[in-house]
Amino acid sequence: MTVGREKLNQMCWNCRGVFSCIPYLAECLGMYNVNVCALSERWLRTYQLHVLDSIDKNYISIAKGTDERNPELLTCKARFGVAFHISKDIYPFTSLIEVNSDRIIGIEVNVPNSEKYYVFSLYLPTVTQPTSDHHPILCTFETESHLHNPQETSDPTVSWERTRNINCIEDYTFAVSNNLWTVKFPNTALPDVIESYYSCIVSAIKKAEKDTLPYKKFNRHSKPYWNHNLTVLRDSMRSIRNEWINNCQCHDTHCEFFHKYKSAKREFRTALRKAFDEYEYE
Repeated sequence: MTVGREKLNQMCWNCRGVFSCIPYLAECLGMYNVNVCALSERWLRTYQLHVLDSIDKNYISIAKGTDERNPELLTCKARFGVAFHISKDIYPFTSLIEVNSDRIIGIEVNVPNSEKYYVFSLYLPTVTQPTSDHHPILCTFETESHLHNPQETSDPTVSWERTRNINCIEDYTFAVSNNLWTVKFPNTALPDVIESYYSCIVSAIKKAEKDTLPYKKFNRHSKPYWNHNLTVLRDSMRSIRNEWINNCQCHDTHCEFFHKYKSAKREFRTALRKAFDEYEYE
């Protein structure tokens, strides 16, 4: 368990038509390691929202189409539309805030053991005066967090399974033996001399380890708290979400498909937080 400063990188952009700026948007998301990206004036109808999920495989989108209130219309000349691009490491800890407006969308970001954030993307009503265009605006929030970070471990860990598979045990044994032969036995038993002798032995063993044995590679996507129950709930949530998308993709609280999706998502997120907290406090 470590105490540190957790960063949440956010970006907002009034893109004025997402189709023409997909390459630039994808470049910004990766370059600035964005966690939450708020987009406005996307010019996408409801049936086109799937395009947002194809921009970067590391992000999941939440969006409202320009025809949010009347998706059945054959034509739609509206030029607004709001959305979020949320990185997959943050997405399990986000939930949609219900806003009765087709120009405003909001999310709650509630990472375990960290502060809670509320983020909104909105498109203001048009005015007669022209507004200035600008590049994406970026900002970073920092908060104290007690999350465990595997990257902060002091020493790398030997992968003994790989060691056995590639038959490195004999090489390691031989290297340890050769290195220890170079360590001179002390002539006296003074505390400082013994400590120095001990350090030389440890260094000899570590050098043999470094020269002959493979190490485990840290995977930032690994989730040691994951279990079978989370897999079942996640798959169920995805299935119900696809059902919601294929039938209506509305945000009406009285809609059966939307209600089922929200319930499944809530159940998954509750189980995810419980598993994460139990792992952290073991």
